[in-house]
Amino acid sequence: MAYRIKHLLEEKQIAPRQIQVAKDQFVEKWSDAGVSKGQMPPVNTFHSYAYGLINSQGFRQWFGDKEELAHLELVRAISQVRRKLRLDENAIDVDDAKQAIGLWKGALIPPSQAGYSGHNGDTYVEVYKAFEQSRLESNAIT
Repeated sequence: MAYRIKHLLEEKQIAPRQIQVAKDQFVEKWSDAGVSKGQMPPVNTFHSYAYGLINSQGFRQWFGDKEELAHLELVRAISQVRRKLRLDENAIDVDDAKQAIGLWKGALIPPSQAGYSGHNGDTYVEVYKAFEQSRLESNAIT
């Protein structure tokens, strides 16, 4: 990869800032390729690159140290569904709803295709729909 980037810089005259590189062992290989550090493009881990991309696009973060925002929106979604379906205060467990939504999101299942065979299954699907609607309106990612 270092030699490919050296080719892009020297032969194709591409500016270093226009090239994105994953960090793993790249700095060492760059030096071995005989290219100056001044020509080295930005080097990031996958996670730092993704984090920078998320921040540059203006998304609100509902994860990490901002996970409490996702929890608050989940509680709001549960309240909304309880009112809509006229359910008892204890009809929807927050932890169970969070787990169900986490499983659906982890499996890339959108609310329109979600299903749950456990107790209150349809109710959790409704909570998922309300949560996702709120997330999208807030331009947030989880």
